[in-house]
Amino acid sequence: MHAVRSGDPTGFVRDLLAKDEDVTELEVRRASLEDTYMALVQRAEAGPSRFARQPDAEQQEGTGEASEAQA
Repeated sequence: MHAVRSGDPTGFVRDLLAKDEDVTELEVRRASLEDTYMALVQRAEAGPSRFARQPDAEQQEGTGEASEAQA
């Protein structure tokens, strides 16, 4: 058995079948509510994501300049 998580399952299956015509058994399923919940819990327990949006340096500088101008 081989499991793959893909954001584009249709594209993945197309590519798979184009590369390997000998695929005889294939099951595609959505994540269950439990799978989704557990993924969210694991992500929350892992802490802040490295992909979390950080303020841009320009915005920080712009904020600092505005504060200095008001002072």
